[in-house]
Amino acid sequence: MVKNISYHGVGFFRKQSLMFKETSLTLLLIITILPYHSLANEALNPSPKERTQDFQIYEKMPIIDYLYYDQASSYSPFSMEQSLSFSKSFYNISHLLINIGAKKNKFNPFLTQMSYLLFDLFLMPHPLIWLHEEWHRASMANRNIKSKNESKFFHSQEKNGVVKVSQVSDQDLIRFKAKYPEEFVRMHAAGLESQIQLNRHIEKDLVSISQPDWNSSLMFINALNNVLYFDTCASKLGDNSSKKLDETESSIEERDFTGLDCVAWVYDLFRPKEAYEDRGIHPSGNGIDRYRYYQDLNDDEKSYLKLSRNLHMLNLLSPLLWTRSPFKLDKFAFHLGIHHLPSSFGQAVAFDVYSTWKEHNFSSSVYVFMNKNSFSLGLDTHLYDLKWMQFSLNPRIFFWLQPKNSQFATSNLQPGILMSLLIKKDLTHHSKWFVEAGYKTTGWVPGLVSLRPQGFTKFGIFLYI
Repeated sequence: MVKNISYHGVGFFRKQSLMFKETSLTLLLIITILPYHSLANEALNPSPKERTQDFQIYEKMPIIDYLYYDQASSYSPFSMEQSLSFSKSFYNISHLLINIGAKKNKFNPFLTQMSYLLFDLFLMPHPLIWLHEEWHRASMANRNIKSKNESKFFHSQEKNGVVKVSQVSDQDLIRFKAKYPEEFVRMHAAGLESQIQLNRHIEKDLVSISQPDWNSSLMFINALNNVLYFDTCASKLGDNSSKKLDETESSIEERDFTGLDCVAWVYDLFRPKEAYEDRGIHPSGNGIDRYRYYQDLNDDEKSYLKLSRNLHMLNLLSPLLWTRSPFKLDKFAFHLGIHHLPSSFGQAVAFDVYSTWKEHNFSSSVYVFMNKNSFSLGLDTHLYDLKWMQFSLNPRIFFWLQPKNSQFATSNLQPGILMSLLIKKDLTHHSKWFVEAGYKTTGWVPGLVSLRPQGFTKFGIFLYI
């Protein structure tokens, strides 16, 4: 479920404290001014030779994303990567058109940045909402659970200030929680994960293809929205919203699958063995009482929710959100992104490094994984466009130590690995076809739906505009 404070114009801030409103509005204005400084830094630190080209958009479009699902499902038409790709492409193309119009009308940089901001915040927030809900749906579809996204790509159906994933049966949720409690937790967090992953993909584009700085407002809205969502969950404001829904939803089909994501995430993170039906009967007398309130959490759970909200503010401090100037260590120059993500076992902080190696772009992400009782690490490395005959090779390898079986309370750690290879070849001047194959062992990987061992095969095109 998405709260309407996240996106709907003035409603973006209307339920926050006055100080939070003023701070947020100030930061939004700052983010429109920063490109002046960023452009100056970019001029002082030119991009590597291979990134100097005429294209401003470089989009990976997975037409076929065949995952070896744990259970076959036709209930989610899009994979996590497909829905992210569609949303990112929409904003990039929209911003390109705004940029063309701004140049034609001789807008100064400030007015151009304000145009991006107004478009993303007021005119077209819906692809972000749609993406958020599609990742919830993908998590359910992995276990053959039917659902409906009430957000459409260009329009969101709002009821009582929220957008829902509806038409989920109580029996499916009972089965899901009983058989796969860690995946059930990940389902709650998947929407928040989608928005952070979108920012990470945008940051990679900013560095790897020197994309124009037209996504700053979108990245900031994404990061700020999640912090505001966490803040609403950790207060009576969230309980008031859930109470309104409980009072007006008489049928099971119209209910959201979970209510406020972050409250449900913490509740089930701490209570993996509690049967779903133990939540009791819905106030209407029909079905299970799905929505968890802040007041339903015990003191430890409330503290953990607030800790997660505070850690999530790291997404607002990601250096690539504020500057395009690289960091330098001797002759090594690199860009840095920092992100916090809720996960199936607790949370993770990712330190993303983007740079070049022998004139090839590469990225490495150092993960710090945290559950209730342990800290552990992971290293994810991508190499891009290694030439082999007429092909471009893009290998990836990700090693990790994570809590065993994605459990929150365990002290035992479990090693894991993901390996994949993407091969590209020219199709036209503005496109390449690609095929990608890979496999992962047990573990949580951002953007991959299953926590179990999983193979995947993808086919599609890269578009250059």
